[in-house]
Amino acid sequence: FTPRYSSLCTMRLDAKNLLNLVVVFAILAALTSGVDLKQFKKKLKKPKGVCIGLLCQFGILPVSSFAVAYLFDHASDIFSQPQGVALIILGSCPGGNVSNIFCFLWNADLSLSIAMTTASSILSFAFLTANCAIYIPIYTKGSGSANIDYISLAFSVAMVVGGIFVGFLAAYTNHRRSKQFLRVFGFIATLYMIWTALFGNATGSAPVWTLHWHIWMTPLMLCLIAWTLSLCISFLFGLPRKSVLTVCLESANQNSILSAAIIYLSLDEYASDEIDLAIGIPIMYTLIAIAMDGIGGFLACQLNWVNCKLPDDPNY
Repeated sequence: FTPRYSSLCTMRLDAKNLLNLVVVFAILAALTSGVDLKQFKKKLKKPKGVCIGLLCQFGILPVSSFAVAYLFDHASDIFSQPQGVALIILGSCPGGNVSNIFCFLWNADLSLSIAMTTASSILSFAFLTANCAIYIPIYTKGSGSANIDYISLAFSVAMVVGGIFVGFLAAYTNHRRSKQFLRVFGFIATLYMIWTALFGNATGSAPVWTLHWHIWMTPLMLCLIAWTLSLCISFLFGLPRKSVLTVCLESANQNSILSAAIIYLSLDEYASDEIDLAIGIPIMYTLIAIAMDGIGGFLACQLNWVNCKLPDDPNY
């Protein structure tokens, strides 16, 4: 596993990948524009929740993804090496915008979620590369079939950080029309993201619904590990219940769009049908994570960890 430096003219960062990154930019800008800046500053001054999230995302999940990939690679003839590499890349990625959406929907700690997304995105350039450089050569036995494109990674991280910055700027100026525009833009981007996740894979050579259940078990196991360990660690360090749900949502929702772009750009030594199989991993993970976010948030509401009542409810 070695880093690859390429010129912009030779990168496979095509229109589809660029559009996906614009979607991430739009969603994060829309969500961040509604953040309470005073609460956000408090999270940065008392960064226990952020540090726990970073520990889960860049410490526990990468080694967990490697362990799951290694286990299924040796236990199942169906699970391929490109899919294992894709799982490791996914597990090494920063938190994604799906967690921010569910923190908003479940009335969790959105300020903490945005702070975690910001910190993990900025640090991802170093930690994603380091974790992939450690685990991928061990998994592939040094075959050199996967190479990270630093320019593409830097561009992807810049889009994430840029979206957060634009949202913060709108929140700081409190300009009503700017916020409305970002919300509409973010809503359209969210619809596009859902459409891509559900139907975009259908045109490839390996639609996710045609894959064996053994393959589905790998992202499911990684998601369960993320929820379980982040929940236990958050309780161990005494986080408030609302922050516990936030850390779980953030830790169990990797940036699937970023991971898909990296997989597409980095696995050019494999055949196109093998890359299609690998791209299915972040798609399956996203679908499973959304289902678990719904279940986890519903249980948190029932346990009164968060206030999920509507404003017109007399007990609101």
